[in-house]
Order: sequence, then structure tokens, then C-alpha cells
Amino acid sequence: MKMMKMNNKFYSGMLVFFGIIILVVFYFFQKNNTANIQRENEDKFKDIAVNIDLEALKFKPLSFPDRECNILNYGAEESGKKLATEAIRQAIDDCAKQGGGKVVIPTGKWKTGAIHLKSNINLYLEDNSQLIFSSNPQNYLPVVFSRFEGMELYNYSPFIYAKDCENVALGGKGEIIGQGEKWNDWNDKQKSAVNELYDMADKDVPVEKRIFGTEKAALRPNFIEFVGCRNVEISGLTIIDGPMWTLHPLYSENVYIHDLNIKTKSHNTDGVVIDSSKNVLVENCKFETGDDAVSIKSGLDNDGWRVGRSSENIVIRKISTKRGHGSVNIGSEMSGGVKNVLVYDCDFFNTQSGVRIKTLRGRGGFVENATFYDIRMLDVNDPIIMDLRYPAYTVTPKTKAMPNIKNILFSDINSIASRNAIFIRGFSEKDNLSEISFKNISMKALNGVLIDGAENLKFENIDIDIEVKKDKSLVSVSESFNLIFKKIKCNDNIEICFRILGEELGGIDLKESGISNINERMQFTQDEKFFEN
Repeated sequence: MKMMKMNNKFYSGMLVFFGIIILVVFYFFQKNNTANIQRENEDKFKDIAVNIDLEALKFKPLSFPDRECNILNYGAEESGKKLATEAIRQAIDDCAKQGGGKVVIPTGKWKTGAIHLKSNINLYLEDNSQLIFSSNPQNYLPVVFSRFEGMELYNYSPFIYAKDCENVALGGKGEIIGQGEKWNDWNDKQKSAVNELYDMADKDVPVEKRIFGTEKAALRPNFIEFVGCRNVEISGLTIIDGPMWTLHPLYSENVYIHDLNIKTKSHNTDGVVIDSSKNVLVENCKFETGDDAVSIKSGLDNDGWRVGRSSENIVIRKISTKRGHGSVNIGSEMSGGVKNVLVYDCDFFNTQSGVRIKTLRGRGGFVENATFYDIRMLDVNDPIIMDLRYPAYTVTPKTKAMPNIKNILFSDINSIASRNAIFIRGFSEKDNLSEISFKNISMKALNGVLIDGAENLKFENIDIDIEVKKDKSLVSVSESFNLIFKKIKCNDNIEICFRILGEELGGIDLKESGISNINERMQFTQDEKFFEN
């Protein structure tokens, strides 16, 4: 009986012992497995985020002295008969003299002219407040230093303007209304002034002598502009219909743009235009725009080369577009260069293009090290466009300087209901559009992939469902070299998987394409009509 009790204790002890061992092993297995999964995701993300300094983009909300200057205490009246411009100016000046703090726009409707911010100022719109900007150009004088479509000048002041400021914010829960529809007729009126400015820039006329901001030299001001600023935050607001580009960080560094709702209808009213700026994060924003939602630029032709400042270290994530020309756009004013761009986890709906890199001969400049990852699109006409023959709508370049686009990755892109799946158009000259990769692409479109004038392209795991029609091909290639296709899905009802302009493949690798009867489903042609967009 004692022996049985001892055996029971022994077995119970052994069970507890082995139970502990199993729990310890399971714990370490789970820990290591979780760590491995985490490392795999981190490694994948690092591979995607080519040359991005993510540490520099871990922004926190800016902090300001615990001081409030309410514009009501400086004579602001809500009646609408009197502009609040002077009251806002006094509140900003007073707050800045005391070391900075929050300048409060209280609940109500406040009409105003130009607002100029200063360092350590947080212009804050309370809930149910509206800043309504005057449509009278005289309320945006005297002229200030700015950049108009990539060219430096002195022009009407942007509606909200900050120059050479540090630690400056614009935020809250209110609305900023620009009455952009009242500036619409300037789109045609300003064409001669744009050409005059371009000639000045081309001839290196000193910027101090490029004076605009008159009825004759009528160029629309941008809506909100930060020039040469450091540590900038714009958040929380609804911004409606300015006269020109909506939010324009220029020559600025460490810019955090988040949780905005931008709605515009007028010509050239892009949502966010990042211009020759560094370390910019745009996240959790909604866009319905009359032009591109987010655009990255760096100067136009000779003036862009003279200034020589690229846009770099830019992350755009968790944004959504509902209407507009393009969702995320690089160019065409990119003569100063664009590098190190990461766009991911975005939803694009009902825009003309999804991701577009546009430029033209004469721009020069470069776009390099850009990644577009985990993007979902619906009713976007052209999900991916890389076009080096973009038309010169306003001014024609006076040189033949070639732009250079390289090291671009598109990964995990899904699109439904499109016109052209992927459109790539460079030049017959080499080395202007190269080192482009497409991976894990799933699309439904009328037309497939068009490649004209590119080299060193790689396509892997591509599933594009196109309209079945006679003479239509999944992929059309012209004047392009060193192309690799792996795991390409070409449905059996598509007769022509690859159409090649010319009589040779020119270094096109189809060995791992995964397409059955590939030789029978390839067509060589001399007819250029298949390559017209």
C-alpha cells in the first residue's frame, strides 16, 4: 500500500516535471517563432523601404508653451463685415513675443486675408470654427517669396504663410475655406505671366526682380505654404477649395501632415505638394481634389537645376482618395530630383491615375529609390503610369536634358475596373528608365501592360485579367531591353500574351514565365498602332 502511494507520488511528480518542460519548450518555441515572423516582416519591410531613414520619420506631435492667445481678445469680430486679419496678426505677434503658444480661432465664422505664422506658434481652430479667406487679391499684398510651379518669384502671399520658421503648427477641428471657385478665371488669365516667369528663370534673372502679384502679372497664390521651415505639423482640419496648390511645404524639413480632410474642385488644386523638402510624413488623410491628391516636386527646368534641392525621405501611408486627377504623383516639375520615397497601405478610388511618375525631355533631374507597396485601387483609370513623354501644357522646355528614373519597386498592388493596367513610356535612348520591379500585382483592366523605351525591368507573380478582344495582347513591348518575366498569368482565352514591335526579343527572358505554349502565343509586328496610348 505504501509502495503504491509512493508510485502515485512519483508518477504525479514526473507528470508535473514533464508538464513544466513542455510548457517551457512551448513558450520558447512560440517566442522564437514569433520573433522569426517579426524578423521576416521587418526584413521584408526593410527590403521594400529602399534607403528610407525611417527613424527620422517617427514624428510626435509638436509641443508648445502652455499659453493661449484667443483672437477675440485682439478685436476679432464675427459679424463678417470686418476682416479678422489684423486681430489674428496681433494675436500671433503677441504670442510669439512671449515665447510662443497656441493662437486660438474660436467657434464661429471668421473672414480674413493673409495670415503669416511665426516660430513656436500653433494656430489652432476650435470645433465648429471656420476661417474663410477673402477673394480680394489686395488682401494678399505685399508680395512674398514663393515658388510657382517650380519657379522662384515674389507673388501674392499664400493665404496661410510661414517662412524660415521652426516649431510651427496648424491644426484643430475646424475648417479652412479658400473660396477657390472665385479664382478660377485666373487659370486662363495667368498664361502670359507664367511664360514671362519662365523666361526670367531661364535667363537667370535674379529672384528679387521677378515681381508678380499685380493685375497684369496675375499668378494665383498657393493656399497654405511653409517655406524654409523646420519641424512643422499640420493636422486635424478640413481644408476646402483654395486658389492653387492646397498645402505646399517648400524647402522645409521634418514635416508631419496627418488626419486632414482636403476637398477641392478648382484647377491645379492639388492636395499636398511636397516641394524640395526633406523628411516628410503624410498619413491618415482623405482627399477629394481638382488635381492630384499628393504630388512630389523639386523645381522646373533651369530654376530647379539652379536651386538644386531634391525632395527626399518621404513616407505616404494610410491615405485615401475619392476623386481627382492622380492619387500619388511624382513630377513633372522634378528637375532638382526626387529620392527615397515610400508609399504604402493606401486606398485609391475614382481617380484618373493611381501612382504616376511623369516628366519629359528637357526637365533633367532624377527619380530614384521609390517603393509603392500594399495599395488597393477601384475605378482608377490608370493604376500605374511611368511616362517620360508627358506633354508640356504650360511652358515648353528650352533644353534636351534627359530625366533619369531608376530603382523603383511596385509590390502587392491590387486594382479593379481600370483602363490600362501598367503604362511605361520612356525614350529609345538607354539609361533613362531602368531598374523597375513589379511583384505581386493583381489587376482587372481593359488593357494590359505597355512597355515602350525601358530597360532592366522585372515582373514577378503578375495576374492581370484583361478584356478579351481580337488583336489585344497582355503585354506589348517596344524598344525595351533586359526584361524578365516570372510567373505571369495569361488566361487561355487570350491568344497573344506578348506582342513585340520589331523582329527580335532584345533580351526578354520568358523562361520562367509559366505561360503554356509561349512561343505560339507571341507575336512580332512592325505596326506601331498597337503602341499608341
